[in-house]
Amino acid sequence: MCPCRGVVSGSFSLPERYPRYEDAFYKFAYSAYYLKDYENASMAFQTFIETFPNSSLVPNADYMQAYCLYLSSPKAELDQTSTNKALGLLKAFVNNYPKSEKTAEAEALIKKCNEKLELKEYLSAQLYYDLGYFKASHLYFDLLLSDYPASGKADQYMFMIAKSSYEYAKVSVPQSQQERYAQTVEDCTNFLGQFPDSQYKEKATQMKAEAEQQLAKFKKLQHEQTQKTS
Repeated sequence: MCPCRGVVSGSFSLPERYPRYEDAFYKFAYSAYYLKDYENASMAFQTFIETFPNSSLVPNADYMQAYCLYLSSPKAELDQTSTNKALGLLKAFVNNYPKSEKTAEAEALIKKCNEKLELKEYLSAQLYYDLGYFKASHLYFDLLLSDYPASGKADQYMFMIAKSSYEYAKVSVPQSQQERYAQTVEDCTNFLGQFPDSQYKEKATQMKAEAEQQLAKFKKLQHEQTQKTS
């Protein structure tokens, strides 16, 4: 059991019993950290900050609250509430203590949090694609690119937008295919303009050509139907 669980849950109050013992309370929080009970450690550091707001230990407690939340976050496939909370606290720490010796570490953790959240979004978008929900994957890859435009995988995300629209057009009913192949051409054109040297260039060029061929067939059919009715 976490030695500071009672402090966090309120079953007893260390400050009320020992009003001058902020160091003891601080060590309670660290004891949870050393026992790898990171969720309770984060709450204990938060309680310390709220109880002793004028303590010289508050800056480090601020950092530890965020760091413990980061350590408690699960793998990317699972809920990332703790990662989002840690990210917010780490950003606040950097803003509040720009000259702290912990600032560089906090910035590194911010990067790791963003990478984890990006991976979470990517896995969701890719899952929709793998399940054949191409309209949804088109939307989610578009959101992913909007959220992380400077990502090192931005070309992959934009390619998947085009690929999703292409696959969506292929499985659509004939009445909707013309519009959706036109979307594929637009997506591929945007991709090739944005990433002319991408490893996905050849595949995008091929998809665009195939979509244009389908559009040409629709135009030919429409022309033939017009001639028959005239």
